[in-house]
Amino acid sequence: MGRKAGKHGDEWLEAQRRCRLSDEEVRMAKELGFKPHSLIKNIPAKSQPWKAPVGEWIRDLHAKRFGDVRKPDLTRSPIKPSMPPPNACSSRTPIPISLPKGRITIQTIADVIRRIEGMDQTAKVQICDELAASQPEALGRVLLLHRQGVSMPVVDHVLHILMVISESIKKTTRQPLPRITIEDFDKADANIHAMFRLLQGEPEDEAAWLNYLMAEAHPERNLFAYVVDHLSKKSKAHERPGDERAVYATVVLLDAFLHAAGLAQTRE
Repeated sequence: MGRKAGKHGDEWLEAQRRCRLSDEEVRMAKELGFKPHSLIKNIPAKSQPWKAPVGEWIRDLHAKRFGDVRKPDLTRSPIKPSMPPPNACSSRTPIPISLPKGRITIQTIADVIRRIEGMDQTAKVQICDELAASQPEALGRVLLLHRQGVSMPVVDHVLHILMVISESIKKTTRQPLPRITIEDFDKADANIHAMFRLLQGEPEDEAAWLNYLMAEAHPERNLFAYVVDHLSKKSKAHERPGDERAVYATVVLLDAFLHAAGLAQTRE
């Protein structure tokens, strides 16, 4: 037992050294449920000048979760998450959950979903025609997924999500969305690549927990949770090689729309 504890301690010392973390930032990382190797994997590469240092990222995530000032009673008696991540380790210490963030409410998303699902085919085609005119880059990326190995049933679900994203944002902001450009998608792709990089090579339990943390930190948590949960279930139902790419591509799509609408929080 002593050897294991020592080895784990050495891993934290290595992560602290390589990520240039203070003792306080190490404490925050542990409270958020991260493991040393997860932090090391998130060290910005020279080709990623837009990516925040690990210490800044930890502080930002910690502030979103616990607030700038921690209350003593939360550390002694943490609130059990109302929706814990699937397959989360039973030994994982529960962490407090902050109130839902973002302007797009669950009610707004639910109303949009009901409206779209209640439409006939003609009305749905009309929305797609509007997207083709106002957001050709976004619609084109969805239709391109089939050529990239995604099954058509899953592409249809991505198209449904595109309509939900667009209509939810328009209903929330009450103004037309600016046209999303290739540059917007390139920036979104870089951001999401950094986020999903943490999940590479992780066991199922750890990947689920990291995914949960990312959802909690997302500026529009409600819409992010719907996109990932809905598409993950639909992709799993078809089990075709390449369908997992649809989840990544759709989160990039969401990120690009949020940036264009001014709903994405960025760390400069």
